[in-house]
Amino acid sequence: MFKKLMAMLCALVMVFALCSCGNNSGGGKKELTKLKDLPGHLIVEEMTELTVFMRAAKTDDGRKPIMHDAAEMTNVLLTPTLANSNSNWKEAFNMMVASGEMPDLVMNYTEMLFNDLGTQGAFLPLDEYIDEYCPNIAKFLDAHPEVVQSITANDGHIYYLPIMFEGETSYGWFVRQDWLDKLNLKAPTNAEELHDVLYAFRNEDPNGNGKKDEIPFFDGPKLKAFYPMWNARNTWYAKDDKVVFGPYEENYKNAVKELAKWYSEGLFDPEIMTRSGSLIAKALGDNTGGMTHAWIGSTCGYNDTLKDSIPGFNFEVIAPPGGVEVDRRHPCGNYGWGINANSDKIAIALAYMDFWFTEEASRMVNYGKEGVHYDMVDGKPTLKKEFVADPDFQTKWREYGVGEEWAHPGDFEAEKQWLNARAVKGMELYIENDYFDDIYPKVELALSKEELKEYTALKTAIDTYAQEMEQKWILGSEDVDKTWDAYIKNLESLGIDRLTELNQMGYDRIKSRG
Repeated sequence: MFKKLMAMLCALVMVFALCSCGNNSGGGKKELTKLKDLPGHLIVEEMTELTVFMRAAKTDDGRKPIMHDAAEMTNVLLTPTLANSNSNWKEAFNMMVASGEMPDLVMNYTEMLFNDLGTQGAFLPLDEYIDEYCPNIAKFLDAHPEVVQSITANDGHIYYLPIMFEGETSYGWFVRQDWLDKLNLKAPTNAEELHDVLYAFRNEDPNGNGKKDEIPFFDGPKLKAFYPMWNARNTWYAKDDKVVFGPYEENYKNAVKELAKWYSEGLFDPEIMTRSGSLIAKALGDNTGGMTHAWIGSTCGYNDTLKDSIPGFNFEVIAPPGGVEVDRRHPCGNYGWGINANSDKIAIALAYMDFWFTEEASRMVNYGKEGVHYDMVDGKPTLKKEFVADPDFQTKWREYGVGEEWAHPGDFEAEKQWLNARAVKGMELYIENDYFDDIYPKVELALSKEELKEYTALKTAIDTYAQEMEQKWILGSEDVDKTWDAYIKNLESLGIDRLTELNQMGYDRIKSRG
């Protein structure tokens, strides 16, 4: 049971000499009045408001339609407390916290805020109540221990629940298959073949305009996806449960040397290390971009939007040339919500949180309104073809409340129904072949306040220095061989050994959670 799992976590946390598991909520577990057992999804007999800090919808009452539909099912109506503006989100949150008057539920986009304020007693330790008051959430967490690992604070408690995702694929490699066909090339499967493809894209005029204007590779966050081809990484990762800083390894040096050579040959977007925005729409629209590493769902859409303007346009998902995809989709989203520990409606708030993990509510927040956005076909929710055919269907979905930012289990089948066939095929290619790196956990969530302060200072300095040197090497302003030894010494003087130790501590604590 979930309760047993959390008891084990609290015991482990005490072993690690972190905060005591009983000090967080200012007096221990609260005794809550049991709600009546009502039919269907009713939580209370009469309509009851729950206030919630969240972005209000652009409607007369600030609520999205999904909130009203949920209220009809539960007799609980959410009342947003934040004005309809994204720009004042952080300021409004800080003012709310400073005032000491929080609404019943609080939504935010960073787990560190929840955990920091939770350990100070602001948010309810949900783990103490989930088994008794949230059977659907308990069932979900029992089946997803990786989520429990990700959301447990450094004192062993859970102060918030995030959006949960299904489907491991997010990013993937793309290539202009029509260019490959024209040049009689095959999709690359290793570094040597990739180099040859990019070199041909640069020098053999695959777009046929007689100009050397092709950009062989573009976007792909600072070449992160290339490193596995040389058995390297440009970030923190775990190798046989041993935490490693990729840019501190010899393999990284070899990878950077190769990437610098490729850059000097014009195989990358000249601004790939400094560009702040995406080049994908322009590079593909101008018929100059050859390869990228990007979000599969949206990038596959260019095959539809450009098929008429660029004859034969074919941008295909391919397997990662290095055999490894560094961006496995994290099971937890950034957004989530917690419960005000001093609310007088805690039992109702817990039940309402749990409602979104029922089959019916999960279907509503993933597919929309039955009969409007989807129909039940052979017992399965199926998006209406005419609805998905509407170019503005995603906007209308969001206006209704699909994918809303409160905690709920995602449904990958819903995503697959609106993606085009290429995207689904590409995602399944990555999933079925398990191309992914293991997810490196958010180790900072398992560190004490003192450890986190030290970790943050060290990480900021070391990451900044390593990224600056990576850019200098690849762009050719510094020579890797001539500066490598000094670079290693500088990392050591900045505290790489201590930062590795802190990372390992956080990693071990998270991995011990189940």
